Amino acid sequence: MNMMDMKGLKDKMGELKNFKFNKKTFLIIVAILIALVVILRMTGNIQKTLFKKKADITAKSKPITFEEDATAVKAYKVKRMDFKDTLPALGNIKGFKEVELKFQVAGVIESFNFEEGEKIQEGDIIASLIQKDALLKLKYAEVELSKNQKLLDIGAISPIKMEQSKLEYESAKSDLDKTNIYAMANGLMGPRTMDVGSYVNPNGNDRAGIFVNIDKVYGEFNIIEKDIPKGRSVC
Repeated sequence: MNMMDMKGLKDKMGELKNFKFNKKTFLIIVAILIALVVILRMTGNIQKTLFKKKADITAKSKPITFEEDATAVKAYKVKRMDFKDTLPALGNIKGFKEVELKFQVAGVIESFNFEEGEKIQEGDIIASLIQKDALLKLKYAEVELSKNQKLLDIGAISPIKMEQSKLEYESAKSDLDKTNIYAMANGLMGPRTMDVGSYVNPNGNDRAGIFVNIDKVYGEFNIIEKDIPKGRSVC
């Protein structure tokens, strides 16, 4: 092998050594870069964790303001009180005792002295029939009684005749009273079932109206079926 070949061989060997050196260096550099990347990522995660914890601590320590975090609510003051359950309803007040107004004699109704709902005192005349015939009969009986009294005083008639005249007078007076309907107690005028000018016959069970005794009354209300238990509890 000549000198030229030896020199060329040395140059080749030098290049190989340089090549090995450069490859090793390259691997070291790559390893360093990878280590740097890992360190940087770990550092970033640590910073994020620390920042998050700091933010949580700051948020917890930060005072809550009404405008930002509070929810609007309504508050009511509670206190003990009696509860009353009511059931509004429309109805009628009725007397426990309602009396049918009937005349005791036949005739034509001449007048009603009270309207429905008006107060009536005991003894008031509620309604009357035409009394022309009854008044004539009473006047005649009164004249006969007066005449017979004078005859009795002079002994012209017997006491029996005088007694008969008295009975006829009382009968005529009673017939006149029967043309009126009198209030038997304090109360109210109820519904009128006949009008002025109507003919009434006591044998036909005709009634002129209703008298309401208000010594005791009760209420009558109309409610729907589902409210019946509620109405009972209120009563």
